[in-house]
Amino acid sequence: LAFLGIIAYKMYMITWRWRSIYYVTMSLNGFFSALQVLLIQGITFGFSPFLFALGDDALDDFVLGMQFLPVCIMMVHLCPNGSEGAAYAMFTTVCNAAGNLNAAISTMLLGIWDVRKETLMAG
Repeated sequence: LAFLGIIAYKMYMITWRWRSIYYVTMSLNGFFSALQVLLIQGITFGFSPFLFALGDDALDDFVLGMQFLPVCIMMVHLCPNGSEGAAYAMFTTVCNAAGNLNAAISTMLLGIWDVRKETLMAG
């Protein structure tokens, strides 16, 4: 769904100020993060816990897609002329490393709650 987020940015948000895009996407990200707390509490609004968790993750990818292009454009404007490619490569490397570190830390923290597929399917 990140690709759909990029399309949504290009269709609806390309003329917005970067600050407005940041506020909207961070608010959406905070809202979807709060939904994870509801999932832990067992409040899924009639959806199965598995589908609720799946939808939450998919919508988070959508928001990250909306943030991707503005951040790339900002990075290109910040770097010196002639080194845009190197700056983009460094930016994507740092972002990918942060994503991998995030996944590793999240995996270590899985022991706190029972988040197995069977548990989520059972409710």
